[in-house]
Amino acid sequence: MALFADDLKTWNVIKCFADFNDLQSTVNSLFEWSKANRMHFHPDKCKVVAISPFSQYHESFTWDQFPFFEPYYTLNNMLLDNVDHQRDLGIYVTNKLTRDFHCNFILKQYIDRFNLLRRSYYFLRNINHKRTLYLTMVRSILVHCSAVWAPQSVGLLTRFEAAQKRCIKWIFNTSYLVRWSSNYYHSQLHRLDLVPIDIFFKVSDLKLFYRIINNTVFINLPYYLKFAKPNDYKKTTRSNIDIINGLDTTFLLCSIDKPSTKLQTSYFYRCFKLWNSIPYNIRQCTSYFTYSRLLKNHLFNPEPTDSAQ
Repeated sequence: MALFADDLKTWNVIKCFADFNDLQSTVNSLFEWSKANRMHFHPDKCKVVAISPFSQYHESFTWDQFPFFEPYYTLNNMLLDNVDHQRDLGIYVTNKLTRDFHCNFILKQYIDRFNLLRRSYYFLRNINHKRTLYLTMVRSILVHCSAVWAPQSVGLLTRFEAAQKRCIKWIFNTSYLVRWSSNYYHSQLHRLDLVPIDIFFKVSDLKLFYRIINNTVFINLPYYLKFAKPNDYKKTTRSNIDIINGLDTTFLLCSIDKPSTKLQTSYFYRCFKLWNSIPYNIRQCTSYFTYSRLLKNHLFNPEPTDSAQ
């Protein structure tokens, strides 16, 4: 059970009918608790999401033990809706735990917000003012919990990048029909002190990861990650000489050799690889602000160009 403000979640692993009864008993207990404390649940706002990477007919599930394919739950004798997705603390959670639904939702918000901004400030020509409006009203949408939902597929990242490119053209008072080369687009981003979308998400991930490593947030590393020690290596190579000599103390090792597809795109697994690819003098910065500046320069440092083609 998890409670945050007035949002509550409860769950159970359903493998047989007894597990279904256990979860229904939990819901009944919560209802009795709410009555005793005069904090009534609203049944119309309570949803059921059956989370599974498999279909309900998959052999891993014993659905034949149920008199129906999908278990239904009640609250105060009112049937709760079974849904494929539900918004939880601003993030859409789907029954397959995929990012696509929330990414498409965020992208639509991003485009709608930009179109509103473009129509409302059609008279504006100052680049600095436009940049400020873009950061405040449009790109800020991408910040909330991006470690959870950040797009990982090439297709989604391309769509987000195309949306940002249109915004950058608007900032520079250029028609969106004008074609920009990749190098020219990156140089324009550099002029605005901005970064491409994929770098933006990587920087956001690694900033949080730095705080986790340095214990400034209440998040722990997962069990499969540990700091590398000199005695973890049997021989010295160019890749581990700094660890053996005690210079690199923040390199991470993973105990999982063959991760699943879901794990490969999960926050900690994708971040530990990015973290190890950063020079150790950046990883071991004692100042968060110095680390953020060096990290951004390391990940994005385009060549200047004056040609849009």
